[in-house]
Amino acid sequence: MAMAMDNTPSLPATFFAPPERAGAEELRAQIAAVAANPIVDAILAGLGGVAVIVNRQRQILAINAAYLEQLGLDDPAGALGLRPGEALGCVHAHDHPAGCGTARVCESCGAAVAMVTSLRHERAEERECALLAMRGAAPVSLDLRVRALPLRLESHGLLLVLLDDVSESKRCACLEQAFFHDLNNVLVGLLDSCAEVSERLTGEHAALAAELHQLAARVAREVAVQRALALPGSRLRVDAPQRAPIAALLAAAADTARRHPSASGRRLGVASTVPGSAIETDPVLLQR
Repeated sequence: MAMAMDNTPSLPATFFAPPERAGAEELRAQIAAVAANPIVDAILAGLGGVAVIVNRQRQILAINAAYLEQLGLDDPAGALGLRPGEALGCVHAHDHPAGCGTARVCESCGAAVAMVTSLRHERAEERECALLAMRGAAPVSLDLRVRALPLRLESHGLLLVLLDDVSESKRCACLEQAFFHDLNNVLVGLLDSCAEVSERLTGEHAALAAELHQLAARVAREVAVQRALALPGSRLRVDAPQRAPIAALLAAAADTARRHPSASGRRLGVASTVPGSAIETDPVLLQR
């Protein structure tokens, strides 16, 4: 009787990271060596964030309290021997029979890339990792900053892996970007409306409309400055200084102060300046 042929293509040993794992005896010896080392214990205890020690096969040998809390575990034994993605409950950790780091999607995983690159080149590596992890029956999105640092313990080449949860800061950054975008759209409409009203009015009303247009333009500049300052790595600096008359700068500051509610019933005096005196600055930043 003819037997049916299995035409299912076989999977490669890995699509990205090396698939091998330490044998049971080797793994036990590594875990024992790490547990008995007071320096490693001090490192893990002194770190405020989530941290693990992994071997060259990316298996967890030691874990700190913050990592246990992240996993919801009371006993670290439940995570020892696993790879970080398996311990965290990554939904792709078992896409490939060889486990975490070996599936197709793993080549774009920041945690896997950081560990593999650090092991290969024996240097510190940092990547960002967007992880979908199972917490009970529900998937949870995590944004992690992963740092892998080579660590040598006796004859063992290990990695110290630090995972910082930046999910909240990422969410705030997205909300901030959306806020600035929407606010800018509103200001563009306000400026156009003020300009159109100024063209249609005459006399005192036209002057008031022009003043409103100037105020709206100033708000738009303020928003642009704040948006630039909110960018990662930004700092307060004058990139394109302009020649600004001191008298005009003082007049603008005084004008703003006069409109403040606390100016009611008060008089504001502005000191006279040397005619024609000016400075090189960014007027918007200086007014702030």
